[in-house]
Amino acid sequence: MSEEMPGTLPVVDVSSLAGKPPRRWVEPQASRATVIVPGDLLIAGLGDYSYATVAQRPGVADPHVFVLRLLDQAQGPALAHYLNGREGQATRRILLHGSTVPSVKRADIERFPIPREALDYDGDAEPDVALAEQLEQVLWTS
Repeated sequence: MSEEMPGTLPVVDVSSLAGKPPRRWVEPQASRATVIVPGDLLIAGLGDYSYATVAQRPGVADPHVFVLRLLDQAQGPALAHYLNGREGQATRRILLHGSTVPSVKRADIERFPIPREALDYDGDAEPDVALAEQLEQVLWTS
């Protein structure tokens, strides 16, 4: 439906997360979509921006909106803030576009999360040998 009727809920899509008014309404029981309750964390599943926000009113999620029902709803605003920030956006961009990164900035490397156990490595630095040369050595010395 393109206008609100009694017993219907707004469909929350990516444009709604960006602040635009709802364009559709559905009866929640007639829809297989996820019903949103206040306090749910809503995240855009497509596009370049996460538009993460905490639901303030009931609604029905569009298939391109992820609904996370948090165990501790008090963490919702902090999570939305992180996801909308630079680090959250950078991680999301990698997940959206795959592991191919056309270019990396020094600031991206400086913020790169490195697991604590990686710092326990006690070996030597890896040799600076091109992969093609390593393969050549393996093939001819075996």
